[in-house]
Amino acid sequence: LALIALLLAGCASGPGPSDTRPATQGLSASELLDKAQGQSASQAAQSRLQAAHILSRQGNDEQALDIAQDLDASRLTREDRIDRALLISDLSLRKEDGRSALVATQILGDINDIPRDAQQTLRHRRGLALTLVGESRAAAESLIELQRDEAPFELNDDIWTPLSRLSETALDRMEARDDTLTQGWVELARL
Repeated sequence: LALIALLLAGCASGPGPSDTRPATQGLSASELLDKAQGQSASQAAQSRLQAAHILSRQGNDEQALDIAQDLDASRLTREDRIDRALLISDLSLRKEDGRSALVATQILGDINDIPRDAQQTLRHRRGLALTLVGESRAAAESLIELQRDEAPFELNDDIWTPLSRLSETALDRMEARDDTLTQGWVELARL
């Protein structure tokens, strides 16, 4: 009787966290994409994201980016949406496609409690993307803000690139901020 109660309790608890993910260990990207055709929408989105990661690791960045951008992100978990944003922003910056990277980093406004390391990485990539699209002042301000938050990146060169492109008027606007770090960068740019 105790054994039956134990078995029933195990069945009633439902699947554990690892049981809810599709079994995709060891599958290739093409196998995952084929498998996605017959899966539920959420499992298919997750399989496609995993395939995009595999393709990226194999150096097939263009195909990985296409798959990651085209999958139905609304079907992904919060963690997978963050992971997708990290992947797309990375692949986009490798291609020097600032617009796609900016779109990926919009998740910063969509999800409030992104883990700190992912948040800082996405903020860094947003700053780099702003530089690529010619939004130099926004890029410099964004990257200086990230430096103020003590991000674990070497940001000096990334800040200097957009800052050195700014006009005197733009530097004046930045210097007017009540912020010693920004003012220090502006002084450096004027040397």
